[in-house]
Amino acid sequence: MMTYPNAAAGLKTVYQARLVGLISIVLVIVPIVQVLAVAAMLIAGFLALVGLAQCRKDDKGYRTAFNMVIAGLVTNLAASLVSAFAGTEGVAGICSNILSIATDVLSLASLYFVCITTNRLLKETAENLIDRGIVVWKLNVVCTVILLVCYLLRMIPGNIAVIIAGYLAIFAVIAQIIGTVLYILYLRNAYRALEAAVPPEEEVQQMM
Repeated sequence: MMTYPNAAAGLKTVYQARLVGLISIVLVIVPIVQVLAVAAMLIAGFLALVGLAQCRKDDKGYRTAFNMVIAGLVTNLAASLVSAFAGTEGVAGICSNILSIATDVLSLASLYFVCITTNRLLKETAENLIDRGIVVWKLNVVCTVILLVCYLLRMIPGNIAVIIAGYLAIFAVIAQIIGTVLYILYLRNAYRALEAAVPPEEEVQQMM
């Protein structure tokens, strides 16, 4: 039976990063710890990249996920720069929305490749977890589609479109929170299953 020590260690890091990121998002609304929460979010993002970098040693699917995250960081930075220096109205606003859409799609693509690659590795060790991975990426597809609709509605002039986009955004946030929690639980179970299949002499340490 094939074992995947780097994938196990890397997914463990990604799991820990996602967990820290989720806690930080909750704490960022608390003024007294806001700065620390933002710092923790940045660290969590960096750790997620480190984890994927380790995972890609065992399967090229993780390499694709890693590349998608890097591309997403670039489009997100570009969207922020456009908004900061060109504003959010007119052509600049449209460009910013397009870049934000690209960021969301790349984030979804990264999650998808993590899930399908991990599912492929789990076929030999824990087939019962595969369905959970499928549910996770499908739920995130729904969230991303709703967010894309919101972006498009915001480009349409008129109060009705804005109101509809607002309601859809609330629904998307709720679904996204559920999807994030399910993804974190999936990562935890997946890394433990892969870790359990690795003989002691083949175990590797987390990169961080």
